Parts: sequence; C-alpha cells; structure tokens
Amino acid sequence: MLFLALAWLAPWTVLGPNAMKTPRQVTPAEVFVLEESSWDDDTFPTNPQDLGFVARSALTYLDVHEGKDPAASAGMFADLGVDMDRIKGTLQFVVEVAEEDRGKPVQRLQDPAFIDEHFELYRWHADTEGAAMRSIALDPGQIRLTRYLVYQTEGRSEPEGEYQHALYTDPGEPWRLLTRQEVMAGAFHTGEGDGAARPLVWLTEKGVYDALMQGTIEVTLPGGVTRLYNVAVNNGVPYDAAIKDPAKQARYWYFDQVDHIRGYGRTPAHRTTLKPNATVAGDIHNLGLGKLIALEMGDEVRLVVLADTGGAFQPNLFQLDYLAGSYASYTDFQRATADIPPRVGAGVLLLKHAQE
Repeated sequence: MLFLALAWLAPWTVLGPNAMKTPRQVTPAEVFVLEESSWDDDTFPTNPQDLGFVARSALTYLDVHEGKDPAASAGMFADLGVDMDRIKGTLQFVVEVAEEDRGKPVQRLQDPAFIDEHFELYRWHADTEGAAMRSIALDPGQIRLTRYLVYQTEGRSEPEGEYQHALYTDPGEPWRLLTRQEVMAGAFHTGEGDGAARPLVWLTEKGVYDALMQGTIEVTLPGGVTRLYNVAVNNGVPYDAAIKDPAKQARYWYFDQVDHIRGYGRTPAHRTTLKPNATVAGDIHNLGLGKLIALEMGDEVRLVVLADTGGAFQPNLFQLDYLAGSYASYTDFQRATADIPPRVGAGVLLLKHAQE
C-alpha cells in the first residue's frame, strides 16, 4: 500500500515540443483530483451528436496510433492508474450513447443525472506556477479558457488585386523549410522557389495570417463556391508565444483542401475531424489526446473532447482553447462568444469501471 501511495505522488516530468522532457515537474495527483460533481441543477447544452462525432474521430486516432505517437497515450493520467482501455472505453461510450439517442426528444448526454451516474470527475487544478511563468494569474480552482475560430473570408483562384498571397501545398524539402517571411515575400510566386509549391487559393495578407493562426479557413470564391482549407505540415520552426505580430513569426504552415475542420494528427491523412462547441485544443502530450472534458460556465456545463493542439500548448497545463465556430470577422466572433468566460472550472470525465 505504501508503494502505491508513493507511486500516486510521484512527479511527472512535463513534456514540451515533440514530447521532449522539460526541466519542470508536476504531481499528477495534485493537478487532477478525483472529486464528486455538483451539477444537479446545471444544463448540458453541448450537441450530443457533435460530441459523438469528435469522440469517434479521437477514438479512431488512438486505435491507429497508440504506441506510435506520444499524444496517443494516457499522458500523466497513466500515473493516476488510468490506462488506455479506460480512455478509449469512455470515448466509445459517448459515441454509442450519442448514436442511440439520435433524433430522440431526450438526450442522455445532456442529463446531469446520467453524467453523474456513468462518469467519474477528475477535477483540474491548474498549473498556476506554469501560468505565472507566462504572466497569467489564475485562481487554484480555475483554468484559462481561450477561444478559436474558423475565419470566413473571400479568395481568388488566381492572384488579383489585394489577393496576392496564397495558401500552398507542401513542396517537400528543402523548400518546406523556408520561413514565413520568405514565403510571404513571394518565394514561391516570384522568387527562386517559383513553382516549387502549388497555390491552393489566393488570399489577402490578413487572410493568410488568419489561416496560419487558426489552422483552418473557410474561403468563398467568386460565384459563391465555398472551400475549406486546413494546415497540413509546418516548416519545423517552433511557435514563439512571446511574438504577437503574426508577420514576425517564423513558423509557417502548408495547407490541404478538406471536407471538415481538422485537428491534430502526425500526418495530414490522419488528422482528427472536429465540430465547433464540442472540441478543445490543449496540451495533448501531457494530458493525452481524446480526453472527455467538462467545462463549467456558470449554470452550464459544456462537454468537449480534447482533439486538437497548437504551439501555445507545448507545454501548458493551465489552459484550453475552445473551438467556437466559423465567423466572417473577429467582431462577429467576439459578439457571438461573449458568454464564454475567460476562466472556468474544468475536469476530465472517465467512464466508471462498472460501465466499461
């Protein structure tokens, strides 16, 4: 028993970019604490079928990449005695319940009593020390919640007027390694790399920066045709959280045309597929991809799946990024998401053992 108790309190070495170990350590049992929920009078507005859609995608990724990708693991939850069977069982349960309830007047994944009966809550006590290192103040019982979106913009199939910057397909090495500044200066259009990368669509400079920041962009072409583009592979330069001007970031992404909003994946062909209001991005190496998470927003509890990530989460044990939808402008986005607070209570939900 003493051995188990010591193992429970063993430190976890925080993983950074590419799942490489950092000098910092945290204690998983202090970051995620098994607690009783108190949601009897709360509403659960997340669309269950959208939640099931994202859960199925995350589950598929885990099935294919477990043991091959560090993100397809239990993360620090392994130190809490949580194995991959339980994590995948949780996602499978969500998929099955959502599908069984499709079209029915009562949705069990919106019923607090059902949630309490079938899931255990691991309350998230944010890494306040890590937050302070980025000058972010947090109360112990809260995490930081940011929001991200898919921008809607206009584009052209050829360079025209202000539409002089393209989203490019992956040119392969060595051209892939060009910096953002080199690509934006026209390396693939008028420079020595002319023709090395295929342009998918032509946007304004702001449109390209919006796509690079959010990872996905919805583009309307003349005639009303709408297409969706998602990041595929980057130039290998780490994202620098200290640089706020997008023109000064060296990290650059190449894109693919896609049918759905895409999230995390080691290759473009194996990225998760996402739904707004049912997805969060976060620290997939330390938390593990596919966690079912409850976000407490006043008298609402929103259920989401951790199925995406970004440079700001390498590492980050105090924050999630909520996929809020598609908007034509940042003003529209701000107005539509004004009810989402910047600080929330949060916890990871795992299927109770008797239900697996």
